[in-house]
Order: sequence, then C-alpha cells, then structure tokens
Amino acid sequence: MAEKTLVEFLLGNPVNNTIKELVISERLKDFKFKIKSLSGQESDEIAQKAKSKNGVHRMESYYILAACVYPDFTDAESIKSAGCGTPLDLLDKVLLPGEQNTLYMAISEVSGFTGFKTMVEDVKN
Repeated sequence: MAEKTLVEFLLGNPVNNTIKELVISERLKDFKFKIKSLSGQESDEIAQKAKSKNGVHRMESYYILAACVYPDFTDAESIKSAGCGTPLDLLDKVLLPGEQNTLYMAISEVSGFTGFKTMVEDVKN
C-alpha cells in the first residue's frame, strides 16, 4: 500500500469542516454552543470588515458572529425579539464579556490558532 502524501492528506481533509460543541460558562452550563472553524479567507474578510468599520476592537465579536453555528446571533428574528438593532447588539445583550472571550478563544483554537492557549497559560504562570 502506497503511503499518502501530505498534499493528498490536505486535499482529503478540508479546513472548513470542523464543528465543535462547548459549554462557555457556569452560567450557561446546561447549554452547548456549536462553533465552526474559519478558513483563511473568512478570517481575512472579518479583519477587513472590522478595519473598514473602525471596529478592530470588535474583531472578536465579528469572529463569533461568523463562526457560531448555534445559537445564530445573526438571525433576524432573534435580533428583533431581543429588541436589538444589530447582531453585535444582540451579542452584547445576551453574553457577558468573559463568555464572548471564551467563545472567541475556542473559535481561534478550532481554526488552528493554537498559540493563543499557550500565551494565556504563559501569562497565568
């Protein structure tokens, strides 16, 4: 049997198919969020969007909106029923800043940015 090459492996394992479920806080311990990995193109588009809206400080929020499969913070009905005007408003209304950060870190990790976890651990120690 011939050994699979790296290129064959990469082509057979696309980066846009990773889904992860997680609990993000003690407050929401009975609920699992579902997130997906982001591709390089999606990540670049989010960075451009944040930059063009002078919202670099909201980059984490844009990542959450793009990668959170469940719940869907971009759902128009959810935004309306919460009395919010935008997905960002909804995110801020229903999640604590620390919960948002936990989601962002998980999205970063599932998207291949493993250095974040290491940096956080280094800062803790």
